[in-house]
Amino acid sequence: MKNELIPKSMYRDLAVHTPLNLALKQFFSEIASIEDCEQLQLSLYQVREHLISQHQDVVQKLRSNEITKALGFRLMQDKASSSGGHFLRWRITIGQTNQSAEKGGLIWKGLVEDSAVSDGIKKRIAQMEKERLVLNMQMSVLNSMMRQLSATIDKLTEVEAIIQGELSPN
Repeated sequence: MKNELIPKSMYRDLAVHTPLNLALKQFFSEIASIEDCEQLQLSLYQVREHLISQHQDVVQKLRSNEITKALGFRLMQDKASSSGGHFLRWRITIGQTNQSAEKGGLIWKGLVEDSAVSDGIKKRIAQMEKERLVLNMQMSVLNSMMRQLSATIDKLTEVEAIIQGELSPN
């Protein structure tokens, strides 16, 4: 099935306009210093910022989608993550004034289970959800890599401080 959210050029653009490939290669190579970790962290930050920008483009594109407009739901970027990443979430736009109204999986699942919605539309909604899940997984992996690098930088800095204290003349 054709992509509903992810543009064909998205991943090529990510590889061309960011240090993604280099960062992945470095991540799984020898890291010899704190500076190597910090440079890798900066590279991953650049990749994540570009991915966030691409997510914004996906959200904007979907605002004019005939299915989401007609069925009263939309995609939004949730920036509430403490990791700094943005995740894509579904929200109802028609007939819901309550903030605790239906969210996320309940929205797309309810539409797919609705007998009034055609099979073709159900398939397109399911495809949107699959792509949303993949985009969020990719963001989560980047966040996890950045978090691990931060922890490693802290630990390497601690080791360096201890070694410097042991080696310095008293």
